[in-house]
Amino acid sequence: MSRDELHDWVRDQVGSSSLSDFVDGLPPVQAAGHPTPAEDQVSAAYTGVEAWIGVLLLGALRLEYLDGEVLSAFLGGSAHRRVYLDPHWVYGQYTEYRSRSLGDFACALVDDMLAQSHRVALRKMRIESNGQMILPTKLHEREGRWFAEGAEGAGNIGVRADQVGQICEQLGMFAESDGHPSVSAAGRKFLGLPK
Repeated sequence: MSRDELHDWVRDQVGSSSLSDFVDGLPPVQAAGHPTPAEDQVSAAYTGVEAWIGVLLLGALRLEYLDGEVLSAFLGGSAHRRVYLDPHWVYGQYTEYRSRSLGDFACALVDDMLAQSHRVALRKMRIESNGQMILPTKLHEREGRWFAEGAEGAGNIGVRADQVGQICEQLGMFAESDGHPSVSAAGRKFLGLPK
């Protein structure tokens, strides 16, 4: 499928409203000083691409109400840098496209996802001893047409040890001591480890 065909498809999925009108129609992320289940409401009210875009935008809109450790936990370790598709990045895209159509915003996301897929594949590229380049990717582009080797599975994504470590650090179970991870007092108590 070509980039233009992808753009046509995604535009058909989201209708012709403006991005700002779409955001105005999203449920509030905060009520009476407390977070609301806005993502659940969007998933119930919208389907497909509109639901996914709505959830991304709600994450960006939540930034206004979060600070300190809550913000850090919400961002999952990306608090000090912009990470592709994190709430800061999505908010930046929203501010850039808010006066345009939801279709334009969706097309920009498609283009960004295609480019990100290519960047990740290039980062993982390796050259075999026989000089053959191995580009580990399921998404390929040939002569302006994109195709996938296979569909992504619906199962859980494997969690890596470093991801588990980051989650445990965010929860206060691990701490860094002399540049090395160590189990915190809270972690020892939670895991039932001796002092």
